Amino acid sequence: MSTAERLPGPAPGASEPPRPERHPLLAALSLFTRGLMLVAIVAVFITAAVLIGYAAWQVWELVRELFSGHEIDAEHMMLEAIELVDMFLLATVLDVVAIGLYQLYIDSRVPVPPWLRINSIDDLKAKLIGVVITMLGVVFVGRALSWDGSDGLIYFGGAVAAVVAALTFFLTIHLRDEEHD
Repeated sequence: MSTAERLPGPAPGASEPPRPERHPLLAALSLFTRGLMLVAIVAVFITAAVLIGYAAWQVWELVRELFSGHEIDAEHMMLEAIELVDMFLLATVLDVVAIGLYQLYIDSRVPVPPWLRINSIDDLKAKLIGVVITMLGVVFVGRALSWDGSDGLIYFGGAVAAVVAALTFFLTIHLRDEEHD
């Protein structure tokens, strides 16, 4: 068997189908855009790493405070813990955004768990909305724990509920449209 017989492609002597022409300006613009997005992706990853480092430092400080021998208010500890969870969730949001942008602009074959697979900007928005809804819940619980009895909590809770309802509606529409595709 000759080499030509083993290689896939057009038969010897047959012409290849014409390839669409790539305009050099569009190719350069595409490369420039991908380069800019790579800068954004790296910046978001760095921001997530710094936030995780800061939150980890705060955890260490909280543990030191806990074992310092001083009397510690349980409500203060709960509030600190919730704020730390909020920081880690924000870092997670940044990480999801960076990974999603990388998949969309640089390499869609990057190995990620199935729940983190991003195929379109709509997928990235859906992932982001899910984490933002969780963050809003954590923020509200933190505010409720530190509530001083003033009337502001009900308005804050109503605002959070309205945003969560709007985001949930958007997510529901997105998922319904995705099922029909």
